[in-house]
Amino acid sequence: MREVVRASDAISWAPVPLLEPYWRRGELAHLVMKPAPIDIEFGLIYQRHRTPAPAVTAFIEIISAIAANRPVPRNLTGK
Repeated sequence: MREVVRASDAISWAPVPLLEPYWRRGELAHLVMKPAPIDIEFGLIYQRHRTPAPAVTAFIEIISAIAANRPVPRNLTGK
């Protein structure tokens, strides 16, 4: 993504530590923005007739809680 931004007028996001060297060298500009709530739609897909791995099931539970603005479950191991 960094190369797309460098070669065009695109914007993107990334963790600050990852891009800081490029800002110091003047290769990229740091666009500071206040986060605004955004409304997005998304979907999670996995193969039909396949049981998702426990990590995938936990990930789906976390994403579903975040999307529903519920507390994220802390104990996803079933213990």
